[in-house]
Amino acid sequence: MKLSLKPFNAKFFLTGCYDGLGRVWKAPGACTHILEGHSGPVTSDTVVISSLVNVNWHCQLLTIFQFWPLEDQVIMASSLSLLLDLKTFSFLMGYFCGGESVTVATASNDRTLRLWKFNAEETRKSTLRIRAFKILRGNTAAVQSVSAQTSGNMVCSGSWDSTINIWQTNEPDAEGDTVSTKKRKKTGQEKELQLEGEAVSSLVGHTQGASSVKWPEPKTIYSASWDQSIKEWNVERGTATSTIYHDEVLNCIDIGGEGSALIAAGGSDPIVRVWDPRKPGTSASIKTFSSHTSWVTACKWHDKSLFHLVSASHDGKVMLWDTRTAALCADWWKGDTVLSGGADFKLCMTSGVSVPPNYQSTESYYAH
Repeated sequence: MKLSLKPFNAKFFLTGCYDGLGRVWKAPGACTHILEGHSGPVTSDTVVISSLVNVNWHCQLLTIFQFWPLEDQVIMASSLSLLLDLKTFSFLMGYFCGGESVTVATASNDRTLRLWKFNAEETRKSTLRIRAFKILRGNTAAVQSVSAQTSGNMVCSGSWDSTINIWQTNEPDAEGDTVSTKKRKKTGQEKELQLEGEAVSSLVGHTQGASSVKWPEPKTIYSASWDQSIKEWNVERGTATSTIYHDEVLNCIDIGGEGSALIAAGGSDPIVRVWDPRKPGTSASIKTFSSHTSWVTACKWHDKSLFHLVSASHDGKVMLWDTRTAALCADWWKGDTVLSGGADFKLCMTSGVSVPPNYQSTESYYAH
């Protein structure tokens, strides 16, 4: 049973599992990498840095860059590392050197986070097992959630010890928050160095476990907790700038939708709620979706659509929601297309809907 799931481009996705392993997949049943090292279930994962960034001027620059003399390339690389953010520089170097370099973070019930780096485009006949290049320690209870800063320089985590910790994501040869290194021997051969890091700061304010965290903007972190609250944090000041109070335990949170500012959350009641923190009196949700029959365990806004939200629940169902309006009618067309009409005077067409061969046993649901 998978505890966490994170797509990180059109070809690969990352999962975490009760067996303590993270896995990278290029298709169902096609696991390319196994991330081993945790001693407890992997509860959450996130992509920290990926060199696959679709920016045209980067590619144009590299087209010229590759024809320069080697010594000039070294000078340019050094200059770019100072001028560009970490994610952009990672793209440039990954593109130039070949392949897609990916750094990911995992959280676990073993009270640690781990950072991993691998080449997602690497082709192998067998699954590659890799070790984390850095272990992040300091929590006194299981770590439930992890989210990366947009630059890739740091990650934040939520734990059942009620704290939200912030960690640096240094590469293996970096310094900073590194407190120790390990070099182990196996069958007479030394294994690569493994760094350990401590939290650079902690956000304290929840009174029960921080079940979910999101870092959508460089200076802002959002968290949901079993203390029935959602908090918005100012990272620089280390304080909560606003709190949304709820009357149920909260399990999950995501930021997106209109203006990439709406808060979607779910918890111990079977309802997905949406808040707009830009409006006064934000403890009152602006939308509710109540077709689930058990705890809501996950919710996620669509990256490109402002109006679509997906949720998962202990009832075994995955729901796809359209936040714009109520749908009044729906029907199938051409086998894989859903037509729907709503109170907004619009006819919507959703193509490419996958239906399992045994239609009677499907557990897929689509809801407005």
